[in-house]
Amino acid sequence: ATGIVPFYKTIIISNNLKDELTKTQLLAIIFHEIGHHEKRHILKLFFVNIVLQSIFFWMFFLVNRINFDVAIFEPLSIAIVGGIGGFIFWYVPSKISFLFEYQADKYSADYYNKDEIMIALTKLDEISGGEISKGNYSHPNLQKRLKNIKNQ
Repeated sequence: ATGIVPFYKTIIISNNLKDELTKTQLLAIIFHEIGHHEKRHILKLFFVNIVLQSIFFWMFFLVNRINFDVAIFEPLSIAIVGGIGGFIFWYVPSKISFLFEYQADKYSADYYNKDEIMIALTKLDEISGGEISKGNYSHPNLQKRLKNIKNQ
């Protein structure tokens, strides 16, 4: 799912998914992506990033105003702020995205079919060579997602 402007929101489905998934599995995935749009996940992440970027620039501004007596402290302080800011830029949106995946799975289960989204996620795991099972910084692993869907 992509886009934050109402008439330009898009869901992109690759040809291999059209070939590998059944129509019901494909619909379950499409409803998952619709869930991202309906819950305005992309817009929310956009605003989170704007807030984080503002905080990041404010931190650099404050550090830049400090007059250090020892020359090494200035680049060191900028490196520390950069490291902290970079970590925050990575960590906060990825954890929010992690939660949004659960919400989009729930949307598909509620508005389409609970069993089909579980089957579709399992099939996507097969197609991806087990990548869904692993999960990553912004997506829960398959077992957590399936458990979340079952517990609804």
